[in-house]
Order: sequence, then structure tokens, then C-alpha cells
Amino acid sequence: RSMAVACGPRIPAADNPGLRLGAAMGELALAGRNKVTFFTTPAVEAFPDWIEQLIAESTGKATLTGGGEVRRGIVPVAGEVPGSPEVYGQDRFFVGLFLGEDSRGIDGALSRLEAAGHPVARLRMREAGDLGAEMFRWEVATAAASAVIDVNPFDQPDVQFAKELASQAMKESGASGALAAQGAVEVKDSQAVGGALRDWLDGARPGDYLGIHAYLPPTPHMTDVLRALQRLLHEKTRLAVTLGYGPRFLHSTGQLHKGGPAIGRFLQLVDVPKEDLAVPETDYGFGKLIRAQADGDRKALERRGRRVLRLQLGVDPEMAFDRLLQDVGLGL
Repeated sequence: RSMAVACGPRIPAADNPGLRLGAAMGELALAGRNKVTFFTTPAVEAFPDWIEQLIAESTGKATLTGGGEVRRGIVPVAGEVPGSPEVYGQDRFFVGLFLGEDSRGIDGALSRLEAAGHPVARLRMREAGDLGAEMFRWEVATAAASAVIDVNPFDQPDVQFAKELASQAMKESGASGALAAQGAVEVKDSQAVGGALRDWLDGARPGDYLGIHAYLPPTPHMTDVLRALQRLLHEKTRLAVTLGYGPRFLHSTGQLHKGGPAIGRFLQLVDVPKEDLAVPETDYGFGKLIRAQADGDRKALERRGRRVLRLQLGVDPEMAFDRLLQDVGLGL
């Protein structure tokens, strides 16, 4: 309630916490710093996952006055491990999220980035109950930033596009079980993986970003190895790297990937379910449904001119990751 009052229409814009943050995000995005990168203390490490959905779904689309030709977006980056200033390009805006007096080394990393000329914001919550106030601040800020970059934050036109292609894939496959991972490179073929990764990254420029789309079981161990892949790709390319589990991300960052500026390259990771579970009252299983969603998203991205690499991890994706991390480390 106090944040709602602070962000209200009677408060001058310069004193309004939501408008101040939104102005920073929007103006920095127009200046090329369109990667909002979050560093947090452990108590609030999951919060950027919520902010990620808010920013990406709201801002990644065609501008209102560009006739559909100009596309803009703000790319939220969650989960990256703080690095030294030289590993980041001139496309970043860093935000530190703190709870209480805990800094856990994050403030030091932010200070070094700030000293190197990167824009930095620090948002501190006194207690856990302040999380609601921060959510309100980010909602106002995202709407304000959208106004600055000239997009409508209240629609999601490109989410439906992927849904339609997924539905089409389901119909084309009939009742023959899970869809084949068409065009996938097998992770067990290290030489093919290395070549495919180099082709996928060929021509990437400063200011681009990479997105890992993991249609895999969201276990704690899987998250750890995916974070390791995220970190390795960032170290090798110096590009911002985002990470999302499919199909969850389709309704969050999916709008940005397809509707925002054409600066993203996407790594789609799929597996072969050890056993399939039937979807009640249908003639297909969840394995087929998830594969259709992955296929629909890939087609939607490619039709928007995005470069997509699909890797097949097989029936034991966690074991396949050991090989994949080694191939990425040696091949890039």
C-alpha cells in the first residue's frame, strides 16, 4: 500500500520510485543497454524469475509508431554469476536486490561494475514483507519503460503464434506417439555438436544474446548443470545468456524471443522420456505434447528469423550433460 501511494499520480515523477526505475530501464534500453542483469542475495534469489516474466512479456514487441517494422525489447538476465567488469559488454544495466543488511559479496561486485562505467541500481528490502512493494514497483517501472521504448506492455501477440504452430504439429503427427526431434543434433556425437555450436554462433555480434530453452525435467541437479552451461557460454562468448525451462518460459520470455529485436540465438535442449504418461481423455501422452510445444516454438522462432540449434540429449539427459559441457568448453 505504501509503494502504491509512492508511485501514485500526485507524486512528482522525479520522486516516484516506479517511474524512476522505469525511466532508467527505458532510456538505457534506447541507448543500447537493454540487458537488465540481476544479482541478488540468497534470500531473494528466486525473485528475478518473476521479474523476468514481467519485463520480457511486456516489452518484446513491435513499436506502436513504427508500422510493425521496428521491434524493441528489454532482455532480463537472471542466474548469471557476477563476473569482473571486463567480461561484460556495453549492453548491460545491473540491478542488485538485497534483503536486510545481507550483501554476500554482491555489493562489492556492483561497486566494481559501477567504477568501470556500467549503470547500476541497488534495491534493498528491509524485510520479507517488502517483496510485495517491490513487485508493485517493478510493475509500474515496466509499464513506464514500455512507454519510453514505445511498445504496448499489455498484449502478447507472439505467444499465440507459437501455440498455433504447436497445435498444428499435434494434428500433423496423428496418434503415433511422441514427435521425433526433427533436425536435432545428437549430443553423443561430439564432432557434430562442436560444428553445430560454431555454426550457431557464427556471426554473433556484441549486443546479441543467447537463450537456453530446456525441455527437460526441472530437477535441482538439472538446474545446476544448466546454470553451468549458462556460465560456460557466457565465458566463451561474452554475450548475455538467459535460461528457461520449457514449456514454462513460452508464457514469459517467449514473447520477447519472437516479438522483440532480432538479436537472440536459441539453444533448444530436448530428451527422450523414459516413460510417457497419458493425457487424460485424449489419445496422446505428455511426451508428445511437450515435443509439439518445442517444435512449435522452434518454427515460430525460425519464421521470425531467429537462429535455433536443437540438441537431443537422449534418455539420460543428466549424463549427457557431462559430455555437452566438455564439448562446449573444448569446441568454442
